[in-house]
Amino acid sequence: MTPAASRPPHGTWSDALNASHRIALVQEIFDCFERGDLPGILARVDEQVQWRHAGDPAVVPFAGEFQGWAGTLQYLQAVRQSIRITTLVLQQFRHENNQVLVDIQVLATAIATGISYPLESTLIWTIGEKGKVTHLFQRGDVSALEAAFRG
Repeated sequence: MTPAASRPPHGTWSDALNASHRIALVQEIFDCFERGDLPGILARVDEQVQWRHAGDPAVVPFAGEFQGWAGTLQYLQAVRQSIRITTLVLQQFRHENNQVLVDIQVLATAIATGISYPLESTLIWTIGEKGKVTHLFQRGDVSALEAAFRG
């Protein structure tokens, strides 16, 4: 039996390794997004992935729910076509069960209106049994984001 002092703080070494792999997967997706590598993102998400971004889809082009690889591309293209990101700070990656939570701070401009807005939110990535993202949920106050798109 492994002495308590050499065990990871929570769970087994296998749990810690899985957490590390899940966090690395999400970090790779952010790297792909920054490079504009859409095939790289698709390679890391399940074919049936579900994306959900808070906000009113009638106001914010990338708010609402998006399904599968086609929905992933629609979501990512809507983000790239509708906002100009000035600052994206990934504050903290943490692991809970099969999820990776990332606190982010964004300063961006709605291209249609030219209005800048700050956004602080948490992205919750669920990693499935195949080691790919099955769900992405964004939560937080999106009132400044919606106001920027309303003009």
